[in-house]
Amino acid sequence: MSSQKTAIVTGASGLLGRAVYKEFEKSYKVVGTGLTRAQPPLVKLDLLDHEAVASLIEQEQPSVVIHCAAERRPDVSEKQQEYTEKLNVKATRKLAEAAAKSASKPLVIYISTDYVFDGQNAPYEVDDKTNPTNWYGHTKLNGELAILESPNTIALRIPVLYGAGENSESSINTLVDAVWNKAGKKDVQMDHWAARFPTNVEDVAHVLKDLAQKYSTEESRKDQPRVFQFSADQKYTKYEICQIFGDILGLPIDHLIAQDTVEQTPGVIRPRDCKLSTKTLQDAGISVDHVDFKQWWQRRLTANK
Repeated sequence: MSSQKTAIVTGASGLLGRAVYKEFEKSYKVVGTGLTRAQPPLVKLDLLDHEAVASLIEQEQPSVVIHCAAERRPDVSEKQQEYTEKLNVKATRKLAEAAAKSASKPLVIYISTDYVFDGQNAPYEVDDKTNPTNWYGHTKLNGELAILESPNTIALRIPVLYGAGENSESSINTLVDAVWNKAGKKDVQMDHWAARFPTNVEDVAHVLKDLAQKYSTEESRKDQPRVFQFSADQKYTKYEICQIFGDILGLPIDHLIAQDTVEQTPGVIRPRDCKLSTKTLQDAGISVDHVDFKQWWQRRLTANK
């Protein structure tokens, strides 16, 4: 067991981080970090404490670091811009710098977003022009640029996620609550303008492990792409997702009002269609298979009835 490789997963208490921890645990000794929700075996780590981050990397000598932790909520990011910049950009840069100084020379994989694009020219290849429309996308793009300044780093762009967990952890999962409507709300605005490509966290975890294993050595990383993209290919608006959930649960959604123009959509403006091409992953021989959205939710929601 002493020869087993170590993986550090930041944000391991979150929706994506938990799936990544579970997947990597099959092949690695995994050190998961968290902050407010960090319970053993997770290590409590403030990513803004750069000395603590460097100390953990030096202590563990990982072969790979999966950087899931981020402020991922566009509306919160807009209101807390300074904090979001520190977490999504500065902490990312310091993490990559600390990893570069480590004797183990780990591969650092940064989780980025489809929101680095403006949604006007989908589908997007990895080298297409970036143009984020909100602060969240802006900081995640700057996080990409920050991490790629250091060697042995790559970025994986992904769209909105869903998976097993509390509904509040995902803007897709939370639509289940909107359909149940236990509070009896009426005339609730629901976005029917922006296209989304909801992607399961377990599928993302598989891709991350495949990347970690393919680029496990410094030699294998030479002259290879630095940015990859993964996405499911099933396209829905939030309103259409609510229709799917309503059909599965046998619930009406007449309390939801479809908002089909950008002016009507509540909250921070999201790009209209950021469909990500997965060509770079496929060219690298990495599977881009994904679960069927409707089937996954059919199983989950009927199991919980």
